[in-house]
Amino acid sequence: MRILDRIRSRQKNGRKLIIYCAGLHGQLFFEVLKVCGISIDFFCDSDSDKWGKTIRDDIVCISPGELKKNDCMGFICVGKACYEEVLESIQRERLFEVIEISAVIDDLILNDRELYFSVLRNHGKQKAADLFYDLHPNGKKAEANATEKDLAGSPKRTAVYTAVFGGYDSACFPQFINREMDYFYVSDEKPKDLPEYYHWVDAREIIPNYITSPIKRNRYVKMHPHLFLGAYAYSVYMDGNILIKDDISSFLRESRTGISVFMHPMRECIYYEALSIVNFKRVNADDVCRQMNRYFAEGMPYRYGLAEMPVIAREHMKTECIDVMETWWDEFDSESQRDQLSFMYALWKNNFTLDDLESLGEDVRKCSRIEFCSHVKESRNVKNQECRRASL
Repeated sequence: MRILDRIRSRQKNGRKLIIYCAGLHGQLFFEVLKVCGISIDFFCDSDSDKWGKTIRDDIVCISPGELKKNDCMGFICVGKACYEEVLESIQRERLFEVIEISAVIDDLILNDRELYFSVLRNHGKQKAADLFYDLHPNGKKAEANATEKDLAGSPKRTAVYTAVFGGYDSACFPQFINREMDYFYVSDEKPKDLPEYYHWVDAREIIPNYITSPIKRNRYVKMHPHLFLGAYAYSVYMDGNILIKDDISSFLRESRTGISVFMHPMRECIYYEALSIVNFKRVNADDVCRQMNRYFAEGMPYRYGLAEMPVIAREHMKTECIDVMETWWDEFDSESQRDQLSFMYALWKNNFTLDDLESLGEDVRKCSRIEFCSHVKESRNVKNQECRRASL
């Protein structure tokens, strides 16, 4: 029996359905259940200031102690950082039967995609919070100080490069310089304060004229090192707001694709990622629905894995790498223009999996070799081009 049908059946038999958290996360999931046609009986929260108060649609918040008076099932809707602690407390006190949020989303993805798209569109209208995450992502978590690739015997050096457009980021120059690597700064105008060890590349000489938005200009350079760094066998791309603090030569690894990336710290499925990026207003919900619907139709697997792409180390002249990059660009150029969604599709479309990549770690923000600086302005405020696929 599907999870939504099981919930309805148990409610019909007198079981109470609750959401544990009367704050933003709980109210966001309330909206998800509402779209699914599921009504809850109570909110519950450890904050005594919320007890007895109406939270949404005349539904009251009760105290954890009151749960013991009822036969309850429900959802824990809190941030990932405190989920395990809250879960342990609820199970220890035997307050209610916990249903994983992911059970509902999995049900929609696997069994009712029209309802999934309804949830996705509605989620894009709500306040932003990271509601959908994996408690135990795919596990491909090798740290970035693992096996280093010996570059000493290579006849070609390594290029480290960044690409900055539209005032999204200011220059963020390395604190640590590896003299065995060459550094490149790609932009439309040469920065006045560019250090002498940087080679400036005029982006206007390598980016097609039709690409005008800052985000797309960045991604074209990000995905095409093989077109302008042909003299190098290896490259490391860095987003413009990343500061290099230590030697990054260990980012270069051997793999079937020649691609090394960090894993996504929160999710392992593009269909979950689609919900998140729409909620954070990164892209148009209709564009994402169109893209995910096509991926469903083509058979793009659920929970195929998810990488995060602010850092990419590549053997970029390798045929397998070029194939993935070209597919990635075609998807990004035509679709909703979010790296994670289109990269995983490109990997799958070329018959590769996460096992054909090398992992640089479980969370790029925990890597001690680099540091994230603040963006000059939010990416949602940087003008992008219309999704080309919408007009096809």
